[in-house]
Amino acid sequence: MFKLETVTRCSNVDLISRTSDLLYKSTNGESYFRQVTILLPSNWATSNCTGLEQEVLTATYQTGSSADMTLTGDHPVFIDKPWTLQYGPCGVAGKKISIPVSFLNADNELR
Repeated sequence: MFKLETVTRCSNVDLISRTSDLLYKSTNGESYFRQVTILLPSNWATSNCTGLEQEVLTATYQTGSSADMTLTGDHPVFIDKPWTLQYGPCGVAGKKISIPVSFLNADNELR
């Protein structure tokens, strides 16, 4: 189990933008993140997200269970590395991408 307070609040939003740019460049313009919705825990003050170009709204129907990407604790096998739940071959969308909080807090190459 991990504590959400350990995540640098909203500072990793820039990571999403940079990841989308890298994805766009590495696929010759074929893929990028068109729209991203980030659900924050209800106990996080939106004042922690100042400076974002995006609008901060209160969730009305969204839940973490329907998310394409989730922040998680460390995985028993993959430890602090992101992993996917993939049922089909290449080209078939996976079920979800799990990103351990420790991965975002670490100093790694993807940043």
